[in-house]
Amino acid sequence: MISMVMQKNYQNRISGFLSDKAYRHNHPSKLLKKYILKIIILTILSTIVLYVGGHSLGKVPPIASFFSPGEGFWQNGEGPIKANMDIQLQGLSAAVRVQMDERLIPHIYAQSLKDAYRTQGYLHAKYRLWQMDLTHRATLGRLSEIFGTDLLSYDKNQRRVGLPIAAKNSFKNWSKDTMSMSLLEAYSDGVNQYIDQLKPADYPLEFKLFDYAPERYSPFHTAVITTSMAQVLCSWNEDIAISNNLHWLGKKRLDELFPTYDPKQTPVIPSEKVYDFDPIPIKNVNGTMPGLIDDKDYQPAPKGIGSNNWVVSAAKSSTGVAMLANDPHLNLTLPSVWFENHISTPQTNVYGVTFPGAPGVIIGFNNHIAWGITNVGQDVLDWYKLKWVDDNKTQYWLDDKKIDVRVQVEKYKTKGGHIFYDTIKYSHWGPIITKGNDDLAMHWIIHNDLHKNVINSFFELNSAQSYDDFKKALRHFEAPAQNLIFASTDGDIALHPQGKYPLRSGDQERFIQDGSISKTFEFIPQEHNPYILNPKQHYLASANQRTTDSTYPYYYLGGFEHYRGRMINRFLSKDKKFTIDDFK
Repeated sequence: MISMVMQKNYQNRISGFLSDKAYRHNHPSKLLKKYILKIIILTILSTIVLYVGGHSLGKVPPIASFFSPGEGFWQNGEGPIKANMDIQLQGLSAAVRVQMDERLIPHIYAQSLKDAYRTQGYLHAKYRLWQMDLTHRATLGRLSEIFGTDLLSYDKNQRRVGLPIAAKNSFKNWSKDTMSMSLLEAYSDGVNQYIDQLKPADYPLEFKLFDYAPERYSPFHTAVITTSMAQVLCSWNEDIAISNNLHWLGKKRLDELFPTYDPKQTPVIPSEKVYDFDPIPIKNVNGTMPGLIDDKDYQPAPKGIGSNNWVVSAAKSSTGVAMLANDPHLNLTLPSVWFENHISTPQTNVYGVTFPGAPGVIIGFNNHIAWGITNVGQDVLDWYKLKWVDDNKTQYWLDDKKIDVRVQVEKYKTKGGHIFYDTIKYSHWGPIITKGNDDLAMHWIIHNDLHKNVINSFFELNSAQSYDDFKKALRHFEAPAQNLIFASTDGDIALHPQGKYPLRSGDQERFIQDGSISKTFEFIPQEHNPYILNPKQHYLASANQRTTDSTYPYYYLGGFEHYRGRMINRFLSKDKKFTIDDFK
């Protein structure tokens, strides 16, 4: 059977060869055309393959470089982890040692803070470079440069609400402080030394997927990081929603259904606190604007995120010393928002979590103190309805005067080489945002009212040795307002809801306000901010609930949590000494 099949195949091949030979003899021109056509088709296909291999098409990376054995994704496989690394960086004053523990947490041992932060910048870039790059682009409205026009509307919104302006204003104020700038520059130099030694084959996988190279870093990038956190933590507002409810329900029903004060809530600052100062008076008040706004609030309260912290004194601790815990559950991201780190120098020995993109430890402990952070949640963003002079919308009324809008044209370069422009208008209050059929001006604390470098608070907290040091470090902390909880080896416990808070007149500022009347923006004096040290109850806790009870003499608004704080305080009020397992 096998021999018969083989013989038949052989006969077919011979007959095919003879017939093809006869065809070539009788039709030479047709045969030439056939071969030329094949060559053309093969050339076109080869050109397409080469082009596709070397260029990204839409969301597809260049196939040739992405799959290249020498430069492609194969190079991103994990290699062996070194337990000890002697970091060889330019600009170090002495040798730096980095030791990775069993959980791959880096422990930095350096002879100065500059050396430590330069090394920390290098490590952040080594392990979180794309996260740092993406955060920077997302905040400044530059995602469409790498993702294409799908992200253009997101980018436009980020710029329309003034995030680039906020970052630039913050950095302008930071630049006046030469000491902190030198530390920020050392950190940025560490990031750049990692970036500069990368070849395309070494780029993190995400850069290869989206076919672009990492940008060099600067202290401005750290200002952008803090602006991004402000967007997450202090952009909450409900002016539009509550104004619409006022229109539908009337003031009496609105107050019944949406009260600003919940008497069942246990506040961050215990009711034992006595406020023995006279509040400063309010100078001027803007009226509210009636009517419906056919749109949503900017940045409504996010769902599923929040934060808890608590502390007990030695009197309620089974260990004989104060114990502190912190659970800052921000947005769930991959990789995590946090980067765990230990920094040891002759000046400080601090351990905790850090932000990739910023030097120092954000939440942690040293040999003397521990601190934790939750979000305060006060409303520091207001909307003002403008009265246009005419339909051209180039002038608006303010105190019976015609004021020209300031115009800024934003340019967007998207992936693929497309260029788009967007015109943003600015008023006395801030950027003008169209909401349905109305034009509202946004006044947000981060745009122009911050003058201090919040990073300085963390620099000082990292090396603080006492409650006085802790309190002193908070003088730089303006936004986003945070509940900073404290414990020390001296036995002190404390809680400071620290931030810069608007001086509010009352209910009027809960709603959309009249933008045709100017006002002076004032803030609660920092010495009037609520705080407490060593309370009689021997414990403190915050979980994004209201800051104070009704005895606090200043009016404020916020998106406060009603449940978690009450439950934590109920747990800590038990007549017992708490163990670490209780905390867990």
